[in-house]
Amino acid sequence: MGGIKKYDSGKNILYIKIGGSDDPLVHQANRLGCLVICLSVAIFLSTRGLATSPMRCWCPAQFPGFQVKYINDYCWVRNTYVVDFNESLSTVSSIKETRTIQYYQWIPLILVFQALFFYAPRMFWLAFSGYSSLNIKKLLQMTDNITFSYGNDRKDKVQGTVQYLQKYLKIRNRLNIQYKTWEGPRELLVTYGFHKGNFLVFIFLMTTLLYVISTVGQIVMVDILLGVDFKTLGVDVLSRVYKDKTIFDHQQFPIVTFCDFHIRQMTNIQSWTVQCSLPMNLYSEMIFIIDWFILVFMTFLNFTYFIYHLVSTILPYRSEIYIQKFMEVDKEHVSKNQKIPEHDLEKQRDFIHCYLRRDGVFLIWLMSNKVNQVLAGEIVNRLWKNYQSE
Repeated sequence: MGGIKKYDSGKNILYIKIGGSDDPLVHQANRLGCLVICLSVAIFLSTRGLATSPMRCWCPAQFPGFQVKYINDYCWVRNTYVVDFNESLSTVSSIKETRTIQYYQWIPLILVFQALFFYAPRMFWLAFSGYSSLNIKKLLQMTDNITFSYGNDRKDKVQGTVQYLQKYLKIRNRLNIQYKTWEGPRELLVTYGFHKGNFLVFIFLMTTLLYVISTVGQIVMVDILLGVDFKTLGVDVLSRVYKDKTIFDHQQFPIVTFCDFHIRQMTNIQSWTVQCSLPMNLYSEMIFIIDWFILVFMTFLNFTYFIYHLVSTILPYRSEIYIQKFMEVDKEHVSKNQKIPEHDLEKQRDFIHCYLRRDGVFLIWLMSNKVNQVLAGEIVNRLWKNYQSE
């Protein structure tokens, strides 16, 4: 699951495997892939804004250069507004607030907030999965180390991994409560089975649900912060492409706006309105269009993933089918259509539902998913043989 491994077969071959995590690929797509995209775009926009002028205003000819720079900076930090070229500026003075563009200064910060949303479920998993008294990363690393081992070394590592997993399976029902005040919560947890073989599965399902809430929450958050109809942005884009053969909407993401400012002089105050260009919005609209499609896709993916694992957890026969494909009876693998004696079948069910339970099945699935199915099957059969001999 990380580091460098060496295998000697006539000559030394160096294997390098970087990283290692205790969450599936769908979770990694959220908390790593989407997070990197959001932070990368936020850094790009921030550095571009610092390197070049984010807003340029067309000022009267009598304004000196330093005054033009001041107006550009002032209009950037103060919200500008949109006026159609067919309208007069005087006619929109009363509805200027409804046409104000308020988001362009905060786009990098919005993307940073999204990155935090994508990572929040991972923080939940890291905070609560440790309460299971099992170091999941260590278990996966032990399993992964078997991949490049052979002979007696491989047997020892398999045995060590099985013993580590067995130790967890035996002590998971014990709750170390130091104070009597925790007696009530302890009984509540036991009543719902959170410490009877269901704890890790419950935390995993909650983490998966949080990824769904995260992406849905981001759609709502961006809609509020942008002040545009972000919830239907992608649908609107597809409609424009179909009807008008154009992607961009210069009403919601204008590249030309207007800015009002006042100049105080000794005897009076002069009011000015200047026309400004927002080249940043050329990027902003495309960024949020892509953002919308990513969020919708990830919401669908996360929701489907959550429903799949929820159904797999609730239906007991799903665990039986999954574990039995790894198991051996009289040194032969159990096939789907194979007839098994009733007493052997009952013992298998006890092994799955009373010994492994949902957490054990989840850990076998995680080892199969993160390492490979062959090793997962080998560990299941070692556990099965040990269970039969007890």
